[in-house]
Amino acid sequence: MPLSVQASFQGTAASFQASVKNELWLILAAVVTVYIVLGVLYESYIHPITILSTLPSAGVGAILALLVCRSDLGVVALIESFSSSAS
Repeated sequence: MPLSVQASFQGTAASFQASVKNELWLILAAVVTVYIVLGVLYESYIHPITILSTLPSAGVGAILALLVCRSDLGVVALIESFSSSAS
């Protein structure tokens, strides 16, 4: 193949790449927002940190549960989990 041939993503794939570039900032903004809301709720600076420190272990537990149940994380799974916990 000649060196002048260049490949790049187009359309939806290019949009996805652009959105992934800002993902770290979006996650950081979400954690800061949750910290502020919990800080207002509990009127404390330390309690939100205590609650947010449980997120990594909760994420690992959720991934392990999906692997054990051989289930995919999708919109249908989220709706089913919310509807079963509400009843």
